[in-house]
Amino acid sequence: MFTKEREYLDKLISAIDKLQSIKYNDSKDTESKVVNATNDLIVIRDDMQSQIDQFDKWAETQSEQEPFLVTGLKEKTTSELLHEGFIEEQKQREEEEND
Repeated sequence: MFTKEREYLDKLISAIDKLQSIKYNDSKDTESKVVNATNDLIVIRDDMQSQIDQFDKWAETQSEQEPFLVTGLKEKTTSELLHEGFIEEQKQREEEEND
């Protein structure tokens, strides 16, 4: 459980360690550590973006299959809409008869 999160944490710790250990008077050391730390962060960013894209694709598919599960709103069937219209029409007729 949380395998990806542990990998992310390890990479973040590694990137931070690289940045904190920079010897600013040595430009080659600085460049190397910044490049390595940047690469670690890019890997995390790309993997997270991939997971988000996969989830968005799944959510879109699910919303097409069963909108109620995603939106919380139940779409009414044609028969339900017709029934509501019929009830509303009956109410209007009764009101007209009472006036």
